[in-house]
Amino acid sequence: MWLLALLVSIFWGSAFVTIRVGLEGYAPAQMAFLRFAIAAIVLGVYALIIRIKLPSRRDLVKMALGGLMGVSVYHFALNTGEKEVPAGIASILLAILPLWVNLWSFLFLKERLKVWAYVGMLVSFVGVAIISLHKGQQFNINIYFWLVMLSTVAGSFFSVIQKSCLERVRPIEFNFFAICFGVLFLLPFSSGLMDSMRTASLRATLSVVYMGIFPGALTFVWWGKILSKMPASRAVSFLYLIPVFATLIAWLWLGEKVVLMDLVGGSITLGGVILANSLGKA
Repeated sequence: MWLLALLVSIFWGSAFVTIRVGLEGYAPAQMAFLRFAIAAIVLGVYALIIRIKLPSRRDLVKMALGGLMGVSVYHFALNTGEKEVPAGIASILLAILPLWVNLWSFLFLKERLKVWAYVGMLVSFVGVAIISLHKGQQFNINIYFWLVMLSTVAGSFFSVIQKSCLERVRPIEFNFFAICFGVLFLLPFSSGLMDSMRTASLRATLSVVYMGIFPGALTFVWWGKILSKMPASRAVSFLYLIPVFATLIAWLWLGEKVVLMDLVGGSITLGGVILANSLGKA
C-alpha cells in the first residue's frame, strides 16, 4: 500500500499544477466537468470489461452523495478558489483535510488511532506549514479562501463515505458510479464548454485530459483500494505528502524555485507520515 499511496500523492500533487494550467483556457466548472467526463469514460470502459455489478439502492445513494461531495463540490470549489488563492496557501489549507477525515471517522466509523498516529499527523502538518508559509505570500480571507476551505470538507466526506461502502462494493464500482453522479451534478454548470474547447490552448486542454486519466480515474480507484486496506483516519496521513510533490512538480514543470526550506519541510512531512503509519497503527 505504501507504493500505491505514494503514486496517489504524486498524481494528486500534480493536479495542483495542472489546475493552474487548465484555468488558462477553461472556467472552473467547465474544467471539473470535462476532467471527470473523461474519467467516467476511462472507468466505464474498464467497468464493461470486468462486468461490474449494479450496486444496491442504499449504496447508490451513498455513491451519489460521494459524487456530489468528492467530485462536484470539491473540484468546483477548489478550481474556483485557485483563481485567487496562492498555491502555497492552498496547500496548507489542503493539509486540514485529514483532520476532518479523522473527525468524521471517529463520529461515523468508530475508528480509533494510537496517540503516535496523531503525533505523526501533527508533525506532517508542521512540515506542510513550513513549505507553504516561508514563501511569504499575502492573501485576503475572501470568498476564494472559503471555497478552498469548503473543498477540504467536501473531500473529507468523500473518503469517509467511500470507506463505509467498501465492505460491500469494490473500489472500481464505488468510484465509477460516484464519478458518473458527479458529472451529472456538474452538467448544469458546464455551459460554454464547447466554445472553451475551441479557444483553449493545447496545453490547457491536455492538462485537463491528463487530470481526467491520472489524478482522476486511476487515482480515485487506487485511493479506494488504500481505504479498503486500512482505516480512513490513518490512510489520510499520506495526503500530507501532496503539497510536497506539488512543490517539486511545480519546480520541474513550471520552473518555480525550490529552496532549502522546501526540502526541510518535505523531510519533516515525510517523517510524520512514516511515524503515523509505523508506530500509529491501531
